[in-house]
Amino acid sequence: LPYYYPPWLALACSVLLPLGWPAARVAWLLVGIASLVGSGFLLARRAPACGAARADAWALTLGLACSWKAVVMGQVAPMLLLAAAAAWHLLARRRDAAAGVALALLSTKPQLGAVLLAGVMLWCLRQRRWQAPASFAIMMLLLCLASSLAFPGWPAAMAGATQATPLPSALYPGLGTTLATALQAVGVHGAWLALACAAVGLPLLASIAVAAWTGSTLTLRSGAAASGVSVAHPAFDDRDAACPDSGLDFDAHSDSRSHGAAHQAAGLRDERTLAALFGLGLLAPFFVMPYARPYDFAVLAVPALVLLL
Repeated sequence: LPYYYPPWLALACSVLLPLGWPAARVAWLLVGIASLVGSGFLLARRAPACGAARADAWALTLGLACSWKAVVMGQVAPMLLLAAAAAWHLLARRRDAAAGVALALLSTKPQLGAVLLAGVMLWCLRQRRWQAPASFAIMMLLLCLASSLAFPGWPAAMAGATQATPLPSALYPGLGTTLATALQAVGVHGAWLALACAAVGLPLLASIAVAAWTGSTLTLRSGAAASGVSVAHPAFDDRDAACPDSGLDFDAHSDSRSHGAAHQAAGLRDERTLAALFGLGLLAPFFVMPYARPYDFAVLAVPALVLLL
């Protein structure tokens, strides 16, 4: 320290020390590859819920050279994408405690994970799914305690990191891939920069808050619902589906069929709302945060497009 990010990434990397530098580099490379492939797998599993093709999820996750450059460079963006994809998958399957742990890992790079975390936490609270916020809080407490034992005073050091070591975009705005750095690169500064970022960022943040609080899915494709595609959801099972004609009176099954249809509609609505939150949450930092790199955009923002319009 001083370092831009919380120290738990350094704690995680410490387990590689016994391997030595050459072997540790190979191990970290394999972690990056596994993270990118695992992200593609999980996003492809969830893609049909928002009317997207599985192939699109695979292509946008694994098909960009810049994403693989991030892996070769040892960047953590692929791990962040895996944490986000895992959290979405776990929430969709109502494994909320595990989802909270995955969400805590997004704090490794706060400027890229904070918007998504806020949106998903708001949605969980609105849905009264308390386990995810509780496990997230417990995991964050454990990470902070472990970091404080290893690096006392790390919050203050991290807060002053940008003064000790300015962000690369401070000298070369063209290195960034956020709205702020793009505007700075063309000479927009001061109050005009703040106004331009607020004009774009505030409506985007508001749309995330509205989606989290109301369950709106206006940002998502409607293809799955319009085409009658059935999306499996853990809130219901085969017993909730319409029963085949068994020769019994139809009225005997009408209530259960209506109940199953309601559960299925609620499950599909939750899936599509989560897709909106995760898609917008991955994309929003590039419009509301001061700094991100091109490989962050390729790894995090481009796959989010499969979840949105």
